[in-house]
Amino acid sequence: MSFNAQPLDLTVGALLVGMTVTCSLSGILTAQTAYFYKHYPRDRCFLKTLVAAVWALDALQQVFYMATVWGWLVEKKAADIDGHPLLLTANIQLVINAVLVCLVQLFYAGRVWTLSKNSIPLTGISWILIFASLALSLTLCVKSSTVKDAGDLYTVSGIGIALNSVTAMADLFLTGALCCLLAKSRTGSTGTSRLVNRLLLFCLNTGILTTVCAVTALAMLVAFPGSSLYVIFYFMGGRLYSISLLGTLNARATLRRQIDGTDHLSGLGPRSRLSIRHPPADTYASALRLESPGPPEFRSHESDDGSSGAYDDERSPRDGKGKSVSLPAFSWE
Repeated sequence: MSFNAQPLDLTVGALLVGMTVTCSLSGILTAQTAYFYKHYPRDRCFLKTLVAAVWALDALQQVFYMATVWGWLVEKKAADIDGHPLLLTANIQLVINAVLVCLVQLFYAGRVWTLSKNSIPLTGISWILIFASLALSLTLCVKSSTVKDAGDLYTVSGIGIALNSVTAMADLFLTGALCCLLAKSRTGSTGTSRLVNRLLLFCLNTGILTTVCAVTALAMLVAFPGSSLYVIFYFMGGRLYSISLLGTLNARATLRRQIDGTDHLSGLGPRSRLSIRHPPADTYASALRLESPGPPEFRSHESDDGSSGAYDDERSPRDGKGKSVSLPAFSWE
């Protein structure tokens, strides 16, 4: 379908709206990045490098997005879109966005690997979906660069539909796998169950937005093949991936306070105050697949009735039936 046959608000206008939205999200990402480096200065070099790479790719992609809009509007190529090939900057930003999404999804795939205790089938499926999405993005870039007339881009729309479909599948699989693994980690104690519930909600909140963006981009591409409406949601999804990653890393302090605030487990008798003394190092490991120097140590205090707590540093906590209660497998590496 010819771009010239579409009103400008569905072509270049959609690009302008998308640029405005992504600029706003980039500002949020920048603030989160500054928060990360300020509050987690002792994190592993790997995490610091990952955050820096994500922020740099996001900023670079935004620059090429603005250059694309500049080419269509300021250089007045929008007056005859069909008479020009797709701008090079548009193809470059597509590649950058694909690499950015791949990095973040691989991070979540690493969490699946840890929570599943090195399950090859689960991790393998996630890797297949992730790299299939990256391969489709690169294929779309190559194919669209060979199109001499932007009006003929409909010939590669099938690749775009496949790309958004695979991306949505990868999001759903990663989110579903993480939620299922977390749910299976419940031990029956109140403290760990509350932690698992918080992490389940956190995973859903971070995964659902990117999935909705991928599905919406797919719907726009199918329903409006001659417009650029899908671009708004496609590139907005890349920003949400970055924000979800930084949100995951920056949430560690909050989760730590919530765990420390859990003063007893269910069935311990008359309010036995079982506290968790974390290792002296500040690097904190949580269900977010972050490194820790070792497991927490348990110590008991005197209960309200003067009796000692049921558990000390040498014993694991138990529930009301006397059965051993272990911390969820996802808590520590």
